[in-house]
Amino acid sequence: MSSRSSSGNQNETKTLEPPTDENGASSRDAQADQRAGSPLEKAMWGFYAAYMAYMIFLPTGPGLAPGDPIWGMKPPAWQEVLDLSFNFMLVVTGLNTVGVHVVEAPTVHPVNEGLFNFVIIWSIMLAPLIIGDKRKVSLKTKELLWLGTMFITNVFAIPYMALRSGRPDADLPLQGSDNDDPSWARAFARNILGGKKALGIVGLVIGTFMVYWGFFGRADMGFGGIDERIQYFWGLVKSDRVMFAFVWDVILYSIFQAWLVLDSAKSESERGLAKIGAIPFVGLGLYLLLQPQEEVDG
Repeated sequence: MSSRSSSGNQNETKTLEPPTDENGASSRDAQADQRAGSPLEKAMWGFYAAYMAYMIFLPTGPGLAPGDPIWGMKPPAWQEVLDLSFNFMLVVTGLNTVGVHVVEAPTVHPVNEGLFNFVIIWSIMLAPLIIGDKRKVSLKTKELLWLGTMFITNVFAIPYMALRSGRPDADLPLQGSDNDDPSWARAFARNILGGKKALGIVGLVIGTFMVYWGFFGRADMGFGGIDERIQYFWGLVKSDRVMFAFVWDVILYSIFQAWLVLDSAKSESERGLAKIGAIPFVGLGLYLLLQPQEEVDG
């Protein structure tokens, strides 16, 4: 009786011991290390703090971002942001062009409109990369950060890149999610990943048109030719905080896109396509279009 009891207690004790890896470290220790964050993750959070201070909060000055910070923006700057948002993807302009005048499109310089909408469509095209990322980040977190990226760009994109830097890979994209992810999050992920080829085509078309619009849009309204618009763009970057931030969005999106695409390539064939996908913007559209349609579990 006593020997059986002793044996049973030993078995129970063994069962309660946390599993260890090949180096003898317990999974509990590994989870604690993971929560502590990798050096890259800490560096990314430090970069985010610097970005927010430099781009959003600090006033202009020598070596600092041009234009007014968010707390000092003048009414004309806020009006420009509202006008650009109201005419999102030039939808109102398109309706006015075909004779629908329920509302009138605000008149904004086409360079501003082209840059604004180019960055937004790029943000949308990042959805399959973020949501399909195999790093162990919950779908809810991925989707909320992507939605934030679509509206406020790198205010949300940098935190995602920082967060994923400290997480291990999952076997499949949806296996990187938490078991308690709601059904709507899984359904949204399946739709995004299932529609990435269409998104690649639509994104390339819209992005190309926005570049065209910046150079040639509103040609009959006195905004000048190509040379004048290029000069206007450089003047804008040196004086307007919002447009300056959009230029930085293009730079950072180029880096993050290549990072996500190259990081996802595991086989030789995947690495070949990833080299195309690492090309800023155009490469992303082609990557989404050419990437094999993988089976989405979950």
